[in-house]
Amino acid sequence: MNNCYKLPSIVAGPSPKPDVRNTEVLVGKITQIDKENQFFFVNNISVTCASSLLIKPNVDDLVCFIKEQEQHYIIQILHSAQQQPVVMQSEQPIHFNAPAIRLQAWQDIELVSLNRLSMIAKHGTLSVASTLVMNAENLIQKVKQLSISVKGLLTMHGKQQVITAEEDVRIDGKRINMG
Repeated sequence: MNNCYKLPSIVAGPSPKPDVRNTEVLVGKITQIDKENQFFFVNNISVTCASSLLIKPNVDDLVCFIKEQEQHYIIQILHSAQQQPVVMQSEQPIHFNAPAIRLQAWQDIELVSLNRLSMIAKHGTLSVASTLVMNAENLIQKVKQLSISVKGLLTMHGKQQVITAEEDVRIDGKRINMG
């Protein structure tokens, strides 16, 4: 199905304002994508994504696009023919603002940053059912108080280790082995 369908023109309200114009709305399948992923082709019509379209279209996707001042813009992906990951992309930073945001996955969630990852909250909880591994060249923690509770064995190992206190250091146990 490589046909474009012309839908009825869109007119805002019964009496259009001077800055509102009739817009041609078309539907078709993407047949080709240029190498830079900037332009898509629907039946030899060059189209680009509207700024509000965050999902990246793929070849064979059924899309809705409009013509505005001699330029065509994809405004919606109606059906994706391929079973591949949905890619969100934007040339501008993306901010989510809501009373609550929840990301949920059946398998994995991976947050990747080539520079900095920041988490800021008044209260926080990190719960892991099995194993948590932290790898870093340097790990610095600054807290007012730190409490560590371990049901089994607590081990700390290092080539050298320093324990300092401005006041008392207390070691309490049934048996203390040193050396």
